[in-house]
Amino acid sequence: MGSWGVSGPAVLSLVGVAPGAVGSLFGQYLVSRVSARQSEAQEAAAHRAELKGVIPAYRFAARLTEAARGGGADAAVLHRAQGRVHGRRP
Repeated sequence: MGSWGVSGPAVLSLVGVAPGAVGSLFGQYLVSRVSARQSEAQEAAAHRAELKGVIPAYRFAARLTEAARGGGADAAVLHRAQGRVHGRRP
């Protein structure tokens, strides 16, 4: 059997490594949780932005439909709307 003078420093260094390894793994776990939450927040923001773009497009299409059906809109409104659809400015 070895004396404490030989095995003591080896045991003490391993005692110091174990908490460091556990702390490192716990830190990585926390970082992965935070990055997952940030990713979810970015996806939700992108979805909201997409919806904000769809609503005006829907309202524009509804106005075009009403104008085409003759729902009280004059021909100038319909002509301007058709120019926007085809990429022309009125």
